[in-house]
Amino acid sequence: MISPALLEDPVTQTILGIVVLVLVSLIALYGLSRLRSINAHNLQIEEAVRRNFHEMRTEGDLDDQEFRKIEALLARNPSSKQRPELTNERSSNHQ
Repeated sequence: MISPALLEDPVTQTILGIVVLVLVSLIALYGLSRLRSINAHNLQIEEAVRRNFHEMRTEGDLDDQEFRKIEALLARNPSSKQRPELTNERSSNHQ
């Protein structure tokens, strides 16, 4: 068992504080990496959906008005705001 006098020692308190800080940092990094991978997966799905709608438009399944309406709805999606190159790609594809 740890004696109370040992816990009152400033060196022991510093070491315990650093250990706790490292553990909390590692847990936070793990959580952020998981969120990032989930977000990357969602962006891949969104890009596939955009390609599918573009293909439907070129095949004549969607008219221009329907395609613009779909693009407007997809543009409101918060994940597309995280990747500005998507909007640049789309605008260059339309030209």
